[in-house]
Amino acid sequence: MVICNVAKILELVVPLMEHPSETFLATIEEDLMKLIIKYGMTVVQHCVSCLGAVVNKVTHNYKFVWACFNRFYNALNKLKIQHHEDPNSTTLVANKPFLLRSLFTVGALARHFDFDLEEFKGTNKVVIKEKVLELLLYFTKHEDEEVKTKAIIGLGKPIVFNMFYYIRFDIESSPIY
Repeated sequence: MVICNVAKILELVVPLMEHPSETFLATIEEDLMKLIIKYGMTVVQHCVSCLGAVVNKVTHNYKFVWACFNRFYNALNKLKIQHHEDPNSTTLVANKPFLLRSLFTVGALARHFDFDLEEFKGTNKVVIKEKVLELLLYFTKHEDEEVKTKAIIGLGKPIVFNMFYYIRFDIESSPIY
């Protein structure tokens, strides 16, 4: 809980600082990323929110966040392909903790960052919001209840922040509603 409170304080204070050192900001970004990778949902949620404030308002270090997002997104995409090809594959069972973390983290990152900005994806014409939504929706139909639940939670994160997700796909008529 202390980590969450510190992240919240940093989220509120860092954007207000005048001329924070580059080393200080880089350390905050790196430490937040380590916490996102290591700790549970509550810490991840607070750290992603803090990272959003630091990157979006102060450092504009979009490449750093894009690399983190891609790590989780690409892993989810691989697991989706493996599951689609063989629903009984033991790969998903072996990677379940990482699958659950990835579902939650991708949703949290999509809430705090607009990955369709040129700063993130460059000149790529793919609409990242759509890809994220399709990926999370896929896992809402998974046979494992825990995976379904985490996919729904991950899906809820960007929907709360950005109505695009709600309007673009008819979520009300999807099997999760």
